[in-house]
Amino acid sequence: VLISHRLNLIERADWLLVIDQGRIVESGTPAELETAGGPYARLREVAAAGGALQDIPEQLCYRTGSL
Repeated sequence: VLISHRLNLIERADWLLVIDQGRIVESGTPAELETAGGPYARLREVAAAGGALQDIPEQLCYRTGSL
């Protein structure tokens, strides 16, 4: 089990669960989720464009505590 916001770590996983506000909103392999066009794909797009966590729209990033 790995919990991370670092895409370079989670893209190596066999299976992903994308959690938003405590609910599973997507699940599948990284390749499946990247082509599905959901939250994971949108996060990958931001990262590919050179964006950082603070560049991700609030609706795509559930944060707890301080960063």
